[in-house]
Amino acid sequence: MPNNEPKPSDGTGKKRTVPHTNNSWATYVYFQVDFTDEKEKLSSYCTSLEPIPEQHISLSRTVYLKHRQLEPFVTSVRTAIQNTKPFDISFAQTACLTNDENTRSFLTLEIGNGYNQLLECMKEVDKVMQEYKQPTFYNPPRFHTSIGWALDKDTVTSIEIPQSSLAYVTSRVFYLSRLYIKQGHLIHHIDLQ
Repeated sequence: MPNNEPKPSDGTGKKRTVPHTNNSWATYVYFQVDFTDEKEKLSSYCTSLEPIPEQHISLSRTVYLKHRQLEPFVTSVRTAIQNTKPFDISFAQTACLTNDENTRSFLTLEIGNGYNQLLECMKEVDKVMQEYKQPTFYNPPRFHTSIGWALDKDTVTSIEIPQSSLAYVTSRVFYLSRLYIKQGHLIHHIDLQ
């Protein structure tokens, strides 16, 4: 009999919060952000956190689809955002956000400029989620990229980033022109028109 109990997935203390089941593909929709320079600026203040290797901005929760739903889901998202044009974003401030299970807290940078465009994309993705009877995104959404995480919220809230370093990051403009969908180990991309 298989043991479906959540188990630690690595040596960091991070636990799997959803038991593994066959034919259940963890799926989410997001934009990637090239954050290499900015990460170097912030890394020395975040040594107490587990780093997050790639920066992204989520437009959906992680949902679980069957294999037969994977391709139609990508097609539905592509159709939903077909009239979306590329746009610029920038970050406004840091925030500490905690996951739904209260197992990890994240140091994040929240979106300033570009929020409304992300909101429009999210609404289109939400329609697809409803079509597939999946949960929609948070309301109100707090669009962000995560820099690092810790099991203890106090570890995150104790981090102080000097205004000069934060100003460098918040003054940068990022151009979003490609949407991504991750389904298990598969990654699809959709270019904005």
